[in-house]
Amino acid sequence: MKKIMMIAACLALAACNPSMQVDRAQSVQDRVIASGKIRCGYFDWDPLLKKDVNTQKFSGIAVDMMDEITQRLNLTYEWSEEVGPSTAVESVKSKRVDMICLPVIITHPRMRVADFSEPVMFSVFSVWVRADSTLTDTAELNNPQHKMTYIDGTAPMAMTKRLFPFAGAASLTELSPTSDMFLNVITNKADGVYSDTSNAGIFSRYNQGKIKPLHDADTDRTLPWAFMLPPDEYPFRRMIDLVLQAMQLDGTVAKIIQKHAAETMYLPLQSHVNQQGF
Repeated sequence: MKKIMMIAACLALAACNPSMQVDRAQSVQDRVIASGKIRCGYFDWDPLLKKDVNTQKFSGIAVDMMDEITQRLNLTYEWSEEVGPSTAVESVKSKRVDMICLPVIITHPRMRVADFSEPVMFSVFSVWVRADSTLTDTAELNNPQHKMTYIDGTAPMAMTKRLFPFAGAASLTELSPTSDMFLNVITNKADGVYSDTSNAGIFSRYNQGKIKPLHDADTDRTLPWAFMLPPDEYPFRRMIDLVLQAMQLDGTVAKIIQKHAAETMYLPLQSHVNQQGF
């Protein structure tokens, strides 16, 4: 009986003495609601997000989506930390940021260490070559005589290495503008680039007739994009998903996507999804 009373006394003392309590980590949802603000990790990936070097202002699909998400949740957001595509996972795992506030490609390696919202959109990935290229089959690129270009640390880099393991490489440093990949192609520094049609479309607007797709059933992929979230934070993910679902149903997501890349970014229900992931 004395032993039971002693245990009870110790528990009561611990409850009254903060120094004796085990510090329970605050959840991301609790922190966001308490502060009224979402801390965003980000990187430049036109047309999803672009930072004007003169005004330092952000624009793109991600800005319009985050404006709408936070307005509906009665929250605000800030661009807290610039990350690289390869360091985005670590930034949400360590909870330096609450989410990566632009959609990124959902891949199996990323899913093992981070969480994702429901897909926001899908885009088609293909090989792009110079307009005057004589290549007729993507398999021709898979040899050391040809070079594929990509940005280090990105999902397209991983896909390129998987699909073209024997090709040479013309890699670009992390955080390089996506346009640099296509510049490598048209300036003969590389023979091809594996990219989605949105980035290729943006580049083609200002460089008409310079590149063309090399479609192939073995390499064309339709892949999902979503917001990257911290692992094991289900209430926060659910909060974001519920808002995204409402935005999908009332047509808000479709309007935002059409505003920036109507012919190249698609809603999940409007896309035929190739389930071969990376």
